[in-house]
Amino acid sequence: MNRCQHCEADLAKSDRVCWSCHVRVKRLGLKAPKRFCQAVDLFHVMFVVLTLTAIFTTAVPTLQICAAGLMVIRLVKRSADYMLELGPLKAFEALIPRNGAEHRNRPAPRDFRSAFEKSRRAA
Repeated sequence: MNRCQHCEADLAKSDRVCWSCHVRVKRLGLKAPKRFCQAVDLFHVMFVVLTLTAIFTTAVPTLQICAAGLMVIRLVKRSADYMLELGPLKAFEALIPRNGAEHRNRPAPRDFRSAFEKSRRAA
């Protein structure tokens, strides 16, 4: 589903202007991420076949190597699908913190030196 870059409203593929904010819709070409997802899907199927073959024969690498490769390709596949669904720019924006929001809820670090000096003065 396409979204407006300005207001995040849902758009149909045929929309040229956003119905919510009336801004002209800029279309992004998603050929490269789609091709990358297709290549990752192909590698995923290949590793599934290799892992199943490694259980019954010795003609392929060991089961541990095939299973590790399958897990890595599975992680890459999930990430690529997420990036394709979200769009190339939004996936990277999701990784960047905005205005340090995640740091606001952290407790302030304790000042051990001042606590040491207070205990030393009291003695």
